[in-house]
Amino acid sequence: AGIIGAVGNNRLGVAGVTWAIKLLVCRFIWNDGSGYVSDAMNCIKLCKQEGALITSNSWGGIGYSSFLEREIASSQSAGQLFVVASGNSGVNLDDVPLYPTSYKSDNMISVASSGKEDFVSSFSNIGLGTVHMLAPGEGIFSTFMDGAYKLMWGTSMACPMVAG
Repeated sequence: AGIIGAVGNNRLGVAGVTWAIKLLVCRFIWNDGSGYVSDAMNCIKLCKQEGALITSNSWGGIGYSSFLEREIASSQSAGQLFVVASGNSGVNLDDVPLYPTSYKSDNMISVASSGKEDFVSSFSNIGLGTVHMLAPGEGIFSTFMDGAYKLMWGTSMACPMVAG
């Protein structure tokens, strides 16, 4: 949320990519990193119902689910863009598909991480047939829990750069 919409020019913390934005936060992954595909689908449905035009999805690395694939594809009919992190396993997704980033829906943008030299980050998943673009994902300073700020790395930082 901070990478996308932290208010700037206020002498506090950081500035997001865009300052005048409404955010809808739908959490389905718990502190231990676990979550359910059905809850992810409910979040996608909620975003559709609320009229969200873009979703920023910094989650994944799961196996194939035809139910999730259909839910993402159905969000296209609502005019929604599904921006998703490619993941941080350092694999070629064309050879080793991971989801949701490996689904082939027309409303998806899969985002890999780049560093300050504008090369693909060593940890970032890639794939010419799967990943659509690179965005900064190394050493990103942003908002964090309980009003804190933190320096972070990963495609989960690159994804909201594009969504914002």
